[in-house]
Amino acid sequence: MKENWLDNEWDDAFEDDTWLDPFREALSRDEGNIYIPIPGEVEKVRRVYRAMKELTADYDVAVTCKLFQPFLSCASVTLEGSELIFDDVAVFTDVAQLADNFEVYPLVNGNIRLSFAFNHMVTKVGRIGEG
Repeated sequence: MKENWLDNEWDDAFEDDTWLDPFREALSRDEGNIYIPIPGEVEKVRRVYRAMKELTADYDVAVTCKLFQPFLSCASVTLEGSELIFDDVAVFTDVAQLADNFEVYPLVNGNIRLSFAFNHMVTKVGRIGEG
């Protein structure tokens, strides 16, 4: 495990602005409200995603990140595998504290799913036409 798991380097999931696509799509459905992503909250999600990818790199675990889904204000980092093993418990507990919610449950296919949920990813700054 690298000691710089919380550094400012962007990994592949955040390399370009495609991570904003769900945000853009949600905005197009919203009736004139204007929202902006909260950078500190997006950074929490990025840190959890990056740490989980690194912690599980040696194991057969799928790590996914969803921003602004299922609602504009939400995000999640999800791990799924037949075993979830974390060799560095200190790093795991550090990043788990960044999430608003944390849950682990078995799936019918025999895998285990672990999810970190994040709320309050955006702030409403107004409505189109308000002045």
